[in-house]
Amino acid sequence: MEKREALENIPPEAWIQARMPNGLLSLWGLHQGWMTACFGQDYQRVFRDTDPFSDQAGSFGFLRTDNTYEFIIFSRAAPNKTYELAWNLNSGASNLLFDGQPAANIEVGPVDGNPQVVGLRNKELNEQIALHVDTLESGMAPARAARETAALEPWRRVLMWYTVARNNDPDTFMRRMHQAFRQFLDSVPLNAITLEHLQFFQAQRLLPESIPDCEKENMPQLLTDIRQQQAYFNSPMGGRIPRILMGVDAAKLELIDVQALIMMGALKEIRGFIDRELLKLGRTNPEIKRLWNTPNGRAAIMQRPEVAAIMQQPEAQYEQQQNMEKAMRQQGLMNGNAQEVENLLQQQKAMQMMYGVGPMPVGKVPPPPWKIYEPFDPNDPQQAQGGGFDLLGSLGLRGF
Repeated sequence: MEKREALENIPPEAWIQARMPNGLLSLWGLHQGWMTACFGQDYQRVFRDTDPFSDQAGSFGFLRTDNTYEFIIFSRAAPNKTYELAWNLNSGASNLLFDGQPAANIEVGPVDGNPQVVGLRNKELNEQIALHVDTLESGMAPARAARETAALEPWRRVLMWYTVARNNDPDTFMRRMHQAFRQFLDSVPLNAITLEHLQFFQAQRLLPESIPDCEKENMPQLLTDIRQQQAYFNSPMGGRIPRILMGVDAAKLELIDVQALIMMGALKEIRGFIDRELLKLGRTNPEIKRLWNTPNGRAAIMQRPEVAAIMQQPEAQYEQQQNMEKAMRQQGLMNGNAQEVENLLQQQKAMQMMYGVGPMPVGKVPPPPWKIYEPFDPNDPQQAQGGGFDLLGSLGLRGF
């Protein structure tokens, strides 16, 4: 029962969704730091087949350093009770327990002679379980198809909005959408898109790894943002409003539709890329979580290699560039006061040295390929005045 108790005390954020060999998105791996803190140095992997944010049951696998396995499998016939066993690919099962007690009456062995698939049979409960040692999949085709459909459905809904842009805003679609992905959307119907397609474009960095974060409680704010942007359509700034919002009835949008508009860039993200990744890191890394609440902890965190890697991601560099330029505009630096610009750049350099963050690259950092719009912000001097020139570039100050 010790492992089960440890699992119950691990926060859901410590589990990281991973791709399985068959392309499905139903496997979750425990972060290395949490695995070591909870189970010591004897394990290579700890993984589960259920969403830790919504389901505490399911099947849990433990791959030891000697390449043997241990499993905790929740019974469906007897909720809250578990099967526990060790599994060796050569010698089979040992130490079988049910509800913490020895279970000599439960049959366990390889399915069809395949040691990669463990089979359990509990005659008293009329329960049979089969799972693959590395993926926890039952191997049943209908189950795999159902999981794949569930994983694809939100992505198909999101990509549907790009086809809306293609039909209603062809100029932006042709100019801003990457040619390879544009041709893909032109040639493959939405209902024919597979997880292998998604993974290919994610590997090419033409799609993000996940759909943007957004919760139901964020909906009122985001729907208000849509209506506020739409109110400017007939104003002199109307040309700066994302055309995808034209004709959209905010009251009819569902959460996944709003997430699609965020992904396209028509709405501002609830959390920026840097904040989102730092928060994720703080939740999944025990050492960073400890440092988070210590004196000077944030400065120490920012100097860690994991954070440096985040800050060098193209999405992070683009976000830093956007925030920097907006800060300069809001401070009235669009008039080209070189001394004030130099002062602000020196502050930026000092922060980079303090936090161990590398300099921004020379030249303008492009937005991620999936962001084909930019939300209109009437509080941004450049947008409100209809400006559009590159201040840093015009002063020769790129690459600070």
